Amino acid sequence: MTETEIIMDIFLPPQCLTSHRQPALLIARLCAVDESGSSGRTALLPGSYDLLQCCEAAAQSVAVLMGHVGQRQQGANAASAKGMLISLKNARLHQAIPESGDCIMTVERIGSMPPMTMYQAAYRDRGEQLLMEVTLQIMSTGGNVGERSETQVRDSDEGSTA
Repeated sequence: MTETEIIMDIFLPPQCLTSHRQPALLIARLCAVDESGSSGRTALLPGSYDLLQCCEAAAQSVAVLMGHVGQRQQGANAASAKGMLISLKNARLHQAIPESGDCIMTVERIGSMPPMTMYQAAYRDRGEQLLMEVTLQIMSTGGNVGERSETQVRDSDEGSTA
């Protein structure tokens, strides 16, 4: 994703874009999305992450990106995109992840044959040094159709953990 393709915007909080909730939610915020919605950047919450947690953060980054695209296409009351992580390939931890949380996860759609979509994820520090990378295969299981129920809207507005 190049700087000219990035849309900087005021984004909804991650819990409004995905069904993940605290304490399992690892994403602090959505930082940028390209014009097509096929790639984006997220900031992770500070903490100590191993390779498995980085892979989960990559999957959550995809979920937040999918949620944002659905909101943008269908409006604020669109249902969250639903998907299931099917596989991980070539997961590599290149360096220890700093606990500061001062790193960015970039996810980019690299292929699609509905209902399957492949994403490449890379976790980099602010100096753009590669810390972790993985390829994810996601299967769409629904969502982004219709409107969210009043309970879903209320829960996301209140930051509910239910």
